[in-house]
Amino acid sequence: IDKRVEKNDSPFRFIGSSPQGQSLWDKIRGYISGEISRVTVIGPFFDKGFAFLKTMQKQLSPREIFVGIDPTTVEMPEIPKGLNGIRFVDASNLLQRTTYLHAKAIYLESESKNNWLITGSANPSNPAWTASPEKRNAEAVILHSGTKAFSAAASLSIIKVQNYPEITASGWNEIAERLKKRKKKDGSSYA
Repeated sequence: IDKRVEKNDSPFRFIGSSPQGQSLWDKIRGYISGEISRVTVIGPFFDKGFAFLKTMQKQLSPREIFVGIDPTTVEMPEIPKGLNGIRFVDASNLLQRTTYLHAKAIYLESESKNNWLITGSANPSNPAWTASPEKRNAEAVILHSGTKAFSAAASLSIIKVQNYPEITASGWNEIAERLKKRKKKDGSSYA
Protein backbone atom coordinates (compact mmCIF):
# COMPACT_ATOMS: atom_id res chain seq x y z
CA ILE A 1 0.00 0.00 0.00
CA ASP A 2 1.46 3.32 -1.05
CA LYS A 3 -1.02 5.90 -2.27
CA ARG A 4 -0.25 9.46 -3.22
CA VAL A 5 -2.96 11.67 -1.80
CA GLU A 6 -3.06 14.36 -4.48
CA LYS A 7 -0.89 14.43 -7.57
CA ASN A 8 2.49 12.76 -8.21
CA ASP A 9 4.54 15.47 -6.49
CA SER A 10 2.26 15.64 -3.46
CA PRO A 11 3.85 16.47 -0.09
CA PHE A 12 1.56 13.84 1.49
CA ARG A 13 1.69 10.09 1.05
CA PHE A 14 -0.31 7.33 2.69
CA ILE A 15 1.95 4.34 3.28
CA GLY A 16 0.86 1.08 4.80
CA SER A 17 2.49 -2.21 5.59
CA SER A 18 1.38 -5.70 6.41
CA PRO A 19 3.06 -8.96 7.34
CA GLN A 20 3.71 -9.46 3.61
CA GLY A 21 6.05 -7.48 1.39
CA GLN A 22 8.42 -4.70 2.36
CA SER A 23 8.64 -3.42 5.91
CA LEU A 24 7.24 0.01 6.69
CA TRP A 25 10.77 1.32 7.30
CA ASP A 26 11.97 0.07 3.89
CA LYS A 27 9.03 1.81 2.20
CA ILE A 28 9.63 5.09 4.04
CA ARG A 29 13.40 4.99 3.40
CA GLY A 30 12.67 5.15 -0.31
CA TYR A 31 11.41 8.70 0.15
CA ILE A 32 14.14 9.99 2.48
CA SER A 33 17.23 11.53 0.92
CA GLY A 34 20.16 13.67 1.92
CA GLU A 35 22.00 13.93 5.19
CA ILE A 36 19.73 13.76 8.25
CA SER A 37 20.84 16.12 11.00
CA ARG A 38 18.20 15.47 13.67
CA VAL A 39 15.53 12.86 14.40
CA THR A 40 12.68 13.52 16.82
CA VAL A 41 10.54 10.59 17.94
CA ILE A 42 7.32 10.65 19.97
CA GLY A 43 5.77 7.43 21.17
CA PRO A 44 4.01 5.57 23.99
CA PHE A 45 5.38 2.04 23.36
CA PHE A 46 8.90 0.81 22.57
CA ASP A 47 10.42 -2.55 21.67
CA LYS A 48 12.84 -4.64 23.69
CA GLY A 49 16.39 -3.44 23.21
CA PHE A 50 15.08 -0.32 21.43
CA ALA A 51 15.91 -2.02 18.12
CA PHE A 52 14.00 0.45 15.97
CA LEU A 53 15.71 3.48 17.52
CA LYS A 54 19.06 1.78 16.91
CA THR A 55 18.09 1.07 13.29
CA MET A 56 17.30 4.74 12.68
CA GLN A 57 20.52 5.79 14.38
CA LYS A 58 22.61 3.40 12.30
CA GLN A 59 20.95 3.99 8.93
CA LEU A 60 20.38 7.75 9.14
CA SER A 61 23.48 8.75 11.17
CA PRO A 62 21.91 11.93 12.56
CA ARG A 63 23.88 14.22 14.85
CA GLU A 64 21.01 14.09 17.36
CA ILE A 65 18.06 11.90 18.26
CA PHE A 66 15.43 13.13 20.71
CA VAL A 67 12.81 10.75 22.03
CA GLY A 68 9.83 12.47 23.63
CA ILE A 69 7.99 10.39 26.21
CA ASP A 70 5.61 10.91 29.10
CA PRO A 71 7.36 9.26 32.06
CA THR A 72 4.03 8.80 33.86
CA THR A 73 2.53 6.62 31.10
CA VAL A 74 5.21 5.36 28.68
CA GLU A 75 5.53 1.59 28.26
CA MET A 76 9.14 0.49 27.90
CA PRO A 77 10.42 -3.07 28.13
CA GLU A 78 13.48 -1.88 30.04
CA ILE A 79 15.28 1.27 31.07
CA PRO A 80 17.47 2.34 28.11
CA LYS A 81 21.19 1.84 28.58
CA GLY A 82 24.02 2.22 26.10
CA LEU A 83 22.04 4.33 23.64
CA ASN A 84 24.71 6.94 23.05
CA GLY A 85 23.46 9.87 21.04
CA ILE A 86 19.81 9.26 21.94
CA ARG A 87 18.30 11.65 24.48
CA PHE A 88 15.01 10.86 26.20
CA VAL A 89 13.08 14.02 27.05
CA ASP A 90 9.90 14.73 28.99
CA ALA A 91 7.14 15.38 26.46
CA SER A 92 4.32 15.09 28.98
CA ASN A 93 3.20 18.64 28.11
CA LEU A 94 3.38 18.16 24.34
CA LEU A 95 -0.38 18.10 23.87
CA GLN A 96 -3.32 18.95 26.09
CA ARG A 97 -4.87 15.63 26.98
CA THR A 98 -6.62 13.73 29.74
CA THR A 99 -5.11 10.29 29.10
CA TYR A 100 -1.67 8.94 28.27
CA LEU A 101 0.47 10.39 25.50
CA HIS A 102 -0.63 8.19 22.62
CA ALA A 103 0.87 10.33 19.84
CA LYS A 104 3.24 8.56 17.44
CA ALA A 105 5.45 10.64 15.21
CA ILE A 106 8.91 10.73 13.68
CA TYR A 107 10.30 14.02 12.43
CA LEU A 108 13.43 13.89 10.25
CA GLU A 109 15.35 17.10 9.65
CA SER A 110 17.85 17.24 6.82
CA GLU A 111 20.75 19.56 6.12
CA SER A 112 18.91 20.69 2.97
CA LYS A 113 15.74 21.50 4.98
CA ASN A 114 13.77 18.95 2.96
CA ASN A 115 12.23 17.53 6.14
CA TRP A 116 9.84 14.61 6.67
CA LEU A 117 7.16 13.99 9.28
CA ILE A 118 5.67 10.53 9.73
CA THR A 119 2.46 10.20 11.74
CA GLY A 120 0.04 7.34 12.13
CA SER A 121 -0.46 4.03 13.88
CA ALA A 122 3.17 2.87 14.10
CA ASN A 123 4.81 2.92 17.53
CA PRO A 124 8.58 3.44 17.52
CA SER A 125 9.15 -0.29 17.69
CA ASN A 126 10.60 -3.12 15.69
CA PRO A 127 7.23 -4.93 15.17
CA ALA A 128 5.78 -1.76 13.62
CA TRP A 129 8.71 -0.78 11.42
CA THR A 130 11.38 -3.40 10.71
CA ALA A 131 10.41 -6.87 11.93
CA SER A 132 10.49 -9.92 9.71
CA PRO A 133 7.11 -10.75 8.12
CA GLU A 134 6.07 -13.33 10.73
CA LYS A 135 6.62 -10.80 13.55
CA ARG A 136 5.44 -7.64 11.79
CA ASN A 137 2.37 -5.53 12.59
CA ALA A 138 0.06 -4.10 9.98
CA GLU A 139 0.49 -0.31 10.10
CA ALA A 140 -0.59 2.84 8.30
CA VAL A 141 1.14 6.23 8.30
CA ILE A 142 1.07 9.56 6.53
CA LEU A 143 4.42 10.82 5.25
CA HIS A 144 4.57 14.62 5.06
CA SER A 145 7.52 16.10 3.17
CA GLY A 146 9.14 19.47 2.56
CA THR A 147 7.52 22.63 3.90
CA LYS A 148 4.33 20.70 4.73
CA ALA A 149 6.35 18.48 7.09
CA PHE A 150 7.75 21.52 8.88
CA SER A 151 4.33 23.19 9.11
CA ALA A 152 2.72 20.06 10.55
CA ALA A 153 5.59 19.46 12.99
CA ALA A 154 5.38 23.09 14.14
CA SER A 155 1.60 22.98 14.61
CA LEU A 156 1.93 19.77 16.65
CA SER A 157 4.82 21.29 18.68
CA ILE A 158 7.12 18.43 17.63
CA ILE A 159 9.84 20.90 16.65
CA LYS A 160 9.97 22.01 20.31
CA VAL A 161 10.73 18.54 21.69
CA GLN A 162 14.50 19.12 21.36
CA ASN A 163 14.14 21.89 23.96
CA TYR A 164 12.31 19.77 26.53
CA PRO A 165 14.16 18.70 29.68
CA GLU A 166 15.74 15.27 29.82
CA ILE A 167 13.96 12.63 31.88
CA THR A 168 14.87 13.10 35.53
CA ALA A 169 15.98 10.38 37.95
CA SER A 170 12.50 10.40 39.49
CA GLY A 171 10.97 9.98 36.01
CA TRP A 172 13.18 6.95 35.32
CA ASN A 173 12.27 5.56 38.76
CA GLU A 174 8.58 5.90 37.94
CA ILE A 175 9.07 4.05 34.66
CA ALA A 176 11.10 1.32 36.42
CA GLU A 177 8.44 0.86 39.11
CA ARG A 178 5.70 0.49 36.49
CA LEU A 179 7.85 -2.03 34.63
CA LYS A 180 8.45 -4.00 37.83
CA LYS A 181 4.70 -4.07 38.64
CA ARG A 182 3.85 -5.21 35.11
CA LYS A 183 6.43 -8.01 35.23
CA LYS A 184 5.10 -9.15 38.61
CA LYS A 185 1.49 -9.07 37.36
CA ASP A 186 2.20 -10.70 33.99
CA GLY A 187 4.91 -13.06 35.17
CA SER A 188 6.97 -12.22 32.11
CA SER A 189 8.84 -9.38 30.52
CA TYR A 190 7.52 -6.94 27.96
CA ALA A 191 8.05 -8.11 24.35
